[in-house]
Amino acid sequence: TNERNWAGDGKMSVVPIYLNLVGKFSMSFVDIVLTAGPTLYMNSYESNSYVGFGDTLYFIIWPYAYQYIDAFQIPVEIPKTSWTAFGGNIGIGFDFKVTPQIAISLEGRYFLVPSKELFYEWIPGTYTGVIYESFEDWEYSADDLQDYQDMMTGVNVKPSFFAISVGVKYAFGLK
Repeated sequence: TNERNWAGDGKMSVVPIYLNLVGKFSMSFVDIVLTAGPTLYMNSYESNSYVGFGDTLYFIIWPYAYQYIDAFQIPVEIPKTSWTAFGGNIGIGFDFKVTPQIAISLEGRYFLVPSKELFYEWIPGTYTGVIYESFEDWEYSADDLQDYQDMMTGVNVKPSFFAISVGVKYAFGLK
């Protein structure tokens, strides 16, 4: 069959460690909590995909010349990589008081993580063309593919994210 699955996949994780300044404003039944501070991010990323790659088979059987052009599905990957970065976070929360000790809490927080540019790498191997049967088991070595490395564009990974949390707060020690 000439069908190909061109889907790729990947995985990214971001673990923030932060120390915030907190401002709390109390009203009759709600407390408004503003927080912000520096954050250390521990990030990891990996991805794989495919690049459409063309090749030509040209031969002469006198008096005719034949040329076949075919497409190949060459896999590429960004191997699992990790890095740390400094950024920040800012949040606002609302504590709706049910009793003097218990509140329903709702918070929204934005984590600002610096972006990073990562690059795909070719995966050499033996591949079969999409169109013609004469393009079966063509070998692509690392040297063959290295000539095209400058055509690979970087991936600008932007790990910043927004988080919402809902919960119940209990204040110890209040009478």
